[in-house]
Amino acid sequence: MSSKAGYTALQPSGGNKVDQINSELEDIKDLVGTNIDLLTQRGDKLNDVSTKTEILGANAKIFKKSAGDVKNKMWWQEIKMKFILAGVSTLIILIVILIILGQLGVFHINWNVGGSTTAAPAPSSTAGASKLASFVPNANANGQA
Repeated sequence: MSSKAGYTALQPSGGNKVDQINSELEDIKDLVGTNIDLLTQRGDKLNDVSTKTEILGANAKIFKKSAGDVKNKMWWQEIKMKFILAGVSTLIILIVILIILGQLGVFHINWNVGGSTTAAPAPSSTAGASKLASFVPNANANGQA
């Protein structure tokens, strides 16, 4: 109760007592009204928090799905890059091997586009023939098979 109640209890009884009780009732009524307002505000705040929690949960689900989609997309991109890197590396290694074999005289390519059926000339030096002999089975020193 309020401090008036303690003060009024010491005063002598009389016609003033009804006014004091009415005053105390008004104070209590104001206090109850204030408490009800505070409880209503608290309930509104709890509803707001509950709504925000539901929205946050929905956003979390959306984020989780988006994160999974991005993860899968990045994984596929990584796989594609690995295949491209493997293909380019294989191509470079193949080109280097072909260049080395061409320098050793293993390939005799006829670049005649005119449709002539003449055979490519045989290597003229014995050094080229010996290089060829090391790669072609059953080849003699003249470079003929």
